[in-house]
Amino acid sequence: ANYLYPQQTFNHAWETVCLNQFHDIIPGSSIGEVYVDSQRQYAEIRSSAGAAAQSALDSISSSVGGDVLLINPTSFERADLVFLPQVPPTGKILSRGSQPAAAQNVEGGILLDAGHLAPFSITPFTWADAAGTPPATGLSADRTRLENEFVRVDFSASGDIVGIYDKVAGRNVLPEGSLANQWQAFEDRPSNWDAWDIDIFYDDKLFLAEPAHSIELVESGPLRATLEIKRRILNSEYTQRI
Repeated sequence: ANYLYPQQTFNHAWETVCLNQFHDIIPGSSIGEVYVDSQRQYAEIRSSAGAAAQSALDSISSSVGGDVLLINPTSFERADLVFLPQVPPTGKILSRGSQPAAAQNVEGGILLDAGHLAPFSITPFTWADAAGTPPATGLSADRTRLENEFVRVDFSASGDIVGIYDKVAGRNVLPEGSLANQWQAFEDRPSNWDAWDIDIFYDDKLFLAEPAHSIELVESGPLRATLEIKRRILNSEYTQRI
């Protein structure tokens, strides 16, 4: 088969990955030259592994058929959303056999509800004519709320979460009067080794984010809803998507 690669190629890739898992490389405490080398090596690994994977997929697709193949490489069933980095043909929707899959246009492509994918499975999907009403997903949202069939999350005008209601358990997760989604900063000045130690008194100085100066609903379903919150903490502006 055209997807067979020399074992030496895979051994070299794996050995190089392990080399770059050294404890000083991962947290960023090495000197700059180390990261020049590691980024180059990771790029080589990505290229060789991607070529091997694509060759294997080309061989598989010639036997399985379909316009899009969804592969579950794990040992457990999966039903999470799939991101497809392409724009669907006009008037078309992906179908699994005769069953159309719910989809949502997002930045850079589409989100797809592919249903349950068996362990170690390859499932073909085909482009079919879009017809009928998409199935309801139970997702709804506005600038103060994100809600689906499992949970409801309420936000204040500051961007804090003021309520989380678990619909399955039938209870409020947050104690009354408490807040979630708080960003906190602390003054980190240990007595020794400032790159490593966090002393017991680190939380003597606590800083909270300022109230949000912008909260927008940037995605509204049917598969995913997203609130974009813009805030400031000390001298840092940040944008958070929930």
